[in-house]
Amino acid sequence: PDERGRLPFDAPNRFLAWGEWNAPFKLTLLPVIDVHTGFPWSRINQEREFVGPRESERYPRFTSFDLQVTRPVSLPIPHERLKTRIGFSVFNLFNHFNPRDVQNDIDSARYAALFNGVGRTFRGKFVLDF
Repeated sequence: PDERGRLPFDAPNRFLAWGEWNAPFKLTLLPVIDVHTGFPWSRINQEREFVGPRESERYPRFTSFDLQVTRPVSLPIPHERLKTRIGFSVFNLFNHFNPRDVQNDIDSARYAALFNGVGRTFRGKFVLDF
């Protein structure tokens, strides 16, 4: 009961970089790369009791490259000076497997199996500045 361990979001090694580039056709490209140590997880037995130190195992390294593309557009609103942008975002552009769950029961035949990764995700974007 009185054990200590890493926090579930512990990632001691992280590289995060982003930028903004103005491309032809009034496009703005905003890439983001995020690479960090995998988050910790704990081993349990079939009674759901901790086995060994808490949060002693780690998921594999997390790697994600995201890209946002936007372009300014004009809205036909008389006497208004609204700045608007439309675009899209792609998260995990290269579809790298980043698992969110693990079979942590040491009594399971699938012990340490990783699953529930989020694949490439697309989102539309509309920004209105006034």
